[in-house]
Amino acid sequence: MELFVWGFALEQDSLDEARQKIFDIREEYRNKLLEAEHLKLEALSAQEAAMKLETEKMTPAPDTQKKKKGKKK
Repeated sequence: MELFVWGFALEQDSLDEARQKIFDIREEYRNKLLEAEHLKLEALSAQEAAMKLETEKMTPAPDTQKKKKGKKK
């Protein structure tokens, strides 16, 4: 930026620093949102797995040892 008037070069540097600060803050916020979403999905997955396990416990297993009834004549 040295091609321009000295004052403009300083302004450009100041703007670049301000842009970088905004970018850093935005990136930090984005990462927090992504982490929160990741944790939410993990919790939901664990909850679904627990519900599935509970459902499987409640469902009676088919009794393979029962004798089948024959047809009456």
